[in-house]
Amino acid sequence: MKMKNQYCLTLLLLLGSTGLLWGQQRDEIDASDYFVIGEGPSTAWIYKMGDVSFTDFFMDSTVVVNGVAYVPRLRTYSTGGVDTTYYRAGANGYYHLNTLAVQREETLTLPKQASVGQKWFEVDSSWSYTITSLSAELKQYKNLIVVQAMQVKGEATKIGTTYDMYFAPGLGMLATMTEGKVLVYLSEFRHPVDRAKTETDAVEE
Repeated sequence: MKMKNQYCLTLLLLLGSTGLLWGQQRDEIDASDYFVIGEGPSTAWIYKMGDVSFTDFFMDSTVVVNGVAYVPRLRTYSTGGVDTTYYRAGANGYYHLNTLAVQREETLTLPKQASVGQKWFEVDSSWSYTITSLSAELKQYKNLIVVQAMQVKGEATKIGTTYDMYFAPGLGMLATMTEGKVLVYLSEFRHPVDRAKTETDAVEE
């Protein structure tokens, strides 16, 4: 693993061979480290989605909405676009706001105590989220939480579309799959040298 002022965790989930397995099922787990709010722009998640890549990073400042502090997460696309989502860690889970201009009510991102069958909705009821596994395996990564997102409102042709999001401890979202194919995968995770470090071998086919 090469080091250039920061550690890089290269995951390289290959599109042609996902190595998806289901481990021994667990009913409930402590999921408090399955979502990570980075400490400033020096912590970054780089994802691949077909020919497009995007980078997620959190700002080192907060925005207060309804008396609650949220950390802005910027998503910058290789095509030039930028999205901002606002996150916070609560006692029972991680929460987000999609926009400050239109909607100031939050949606659960991931509960800190996760159980199979647990279900919640986007605040506008456009999507439902259901935890379908606490023990999924993807390549060498084990004990992954799988959250199935299903569109329940919106364009008629897209209602019922499902996406399986895989979350890994210490990393957050590892990959998103649909119809058994990888749609999005984490290709690189960067964090500063002076923080706790988790190193792993690259995923090989």
